[in-house]
Amino acid sequence: LRAVRANLSRSPEFFLKMAKGTTGDQFAAFLTGSTDPRVLFPVISRMPKRPFLAAATQNWIGTSHASS
Repeated sequence: LRAVRANLSRSPEFFLKMAKGTTGDQFAAFLTGSTDPRVLFPVISRMPKRPFLAAATQNWIGTSHASS
């Protein structure tokens, strides 16, 4: 969600890319919080890498500083 919030104008592109190549059931399960790798992998593998990696890095850095 951090990546989507940081790139609101690109969010439709993000969701279209994530949904492409997955079944409706997989994408719906992803959106409702499934942690099943059979759901996560197809969706996550289609995410645009740069914005989502940047958001994950920011989240990790923020988390590691908070616990220090």
